[in-house]
Amino acid sequence: MVGKRHPFVWIIIGVARGKKISQAPPTAVVSTSYTSTTFNTGTTETTGNSTWARTVILIERNTKNGENLFIDGGIDHDHRQGCTDNPVTSPCSIPIRHSPEPTYSGAVNAWKVGDNYLDWYGAEPGQGSYGGSQATGSPALWTTNQKGVAEYSPLNT
Repeated sequence: MVGKRHPFVWIIIGVARGKKISQAPPTAVVSTSYTSTTFNTGTTETTGNSTWARTVILIERNTKNGENLFIDGGIDHDHRQGCTDNPVTSPCSIPIRHSPEPTYSGAVNAWKVGDNYLDWYGAEPGQGSYGGSQATGSPALWTTNQKGVAEYSPLNT
């Protein structure tokens, strides 16, 4: 549901794979209504002066067909000075890259274009739209552990 925001989880790097997010360090602000897994796949790529590590974020949540999930995040403004609401210049934005391969989802393929930062500010300047709907953050791709369907991902266990 584009435009309707439901903040529900903060991703904390370092949470053990498969643990409930409520077991995160006590400094984390989280919702215990959902299970989240974040892990680095061990794959890195160097482009120019930057090294990128592939990170996968899995969020378990009951959803309905057609419901879209966007992720907001970055460094909290209370923890870093000089933050602005411009994701390109704000030191609170975290540079990201989406997998370049197209997905089964035309919406996610469109919304990930021009999405270069994990940030708190919604759509980035130049970020894609789909069917007249603007992204409201970094788009997430719905996947399943059900083999044989387009949405299947071997990362779902």
